[in-house]
Amino acid sequence: MRRRRIRITHLVTMCLVVLVTSISIVASTSQSANQLPIYAAYISDSLQKQCDDSVCNSNIFDGNELSDIVASMPETQPLIQNLNASEYEVLIGNATIQNNNQDTVLYLEITTSWRNIPIDELVLTAPIQTTQNSNKIPLQQITANLLNEWVFHINKNDVLSATTIYKAIGASNYKEDLHLPDYIGKFKLSQSALYHDPMKGAITRYSHPDFADAIFDISVYPFSPLKQNSLLKINDNFQSEPKHLSDLLWIEMGLEREQALKLINSAEVSDFNITNINKALFEVDGKNIEGLKFEVALNASSDPVYSTQFAFIQKDKIIKLIGNVPEYMMTELVNQSIGNIEVPNESEFMRFVRNN
Repeated sequence: MRRRRIRITHLVTMCLVVLVTSISIVASTSQSANQLPIYAAYISDSLQKQCDDSVCNSNIFDGNELSDIVASMPETQPLIQNLNASEYEVLIGNATIQNNNQDTVLYLEITTSWRNIPIDELVLTAPIQTTQNSNKIPLQQITANLLNEWVFHINKNDVLSATTIYKAIGASNYKEDLHLPDYIGKFKLSQSALYHDPMKGAITRYSHPDFADAIFDISVYPFSPLKQNSLLKINDNFQSEPKHLSDLLWIEMGLEREQALKLINSAEVSDFNITNINKALFEVDGKNIEGLKFEVALNASSDPVYSTQFAFIQKDKIIKLIGNVPEYMMTELVNQSIGNIEVPNESEFMRFVRNN
């Protein structure tokens, strides 16, 4: 049976809504709720050996049947949403095997993968009644019972969380190794989240006690070698800040500015100002920290609506700070925070990506 690839597209993005920053995790999919990324798969070699030595029926259920069973189970809507929230696929090998005692057992070998990387494996079995036909439990019901056990396992172990993906592939541990201040001026840390895509890293929001609409966000993520255009070869061990990485920051901020312009144009806003990308220099504990910045102002009928971005490089990470305040206010907030941000070291995952 040929393995089918996942068909959903995951968009996990930090959106600017009229250029006021907000945390938004959005799943975009062409699938309906019942069209899950669940596919039948080959059974394992060890189970195939049992099949070869016994009375065996493999691949009793195809992917559509398995998806329908899961979708029809009560209280599975959160699972459906989580599976469709990123590039997951679930491969289920299934077979019934008669053992030496003439008992028949149903086997489900379930592998949950993210971008073809296995992140969880579970084998479930259940006996099948073969006598007294009037009392037999239908095979489909037995399968549903086992899949219900799998759903419980998925929820209990947070298999579909971003943390599980990061751990499985060796991405940075932002929860333990990213250190941010609790307060920046009057702004207080209010929530943090990991993107399911490790290339997007972590985002942290700060809120103001007196102004509910005042937002200050800090994003930390590894620079992408895909944005280098093969111009730069990374040889450093990231214990310092290599000067040639500044070119990557210009590329990154150029893309951010371009995205801001696209959002403005799509909203058909005509009265706005957007600055060029400029250098931003700060002195922290006698050390100069250089980054980049730009400001967007939408000239509303009353007060302008601002979105101001600063970006810096630390180790192999980009630190992006965005606030919906004017540049002069944002400069003070960045000055209070940039020296108190410590990012994780280069991860095994990114080391592999950059060397291949």
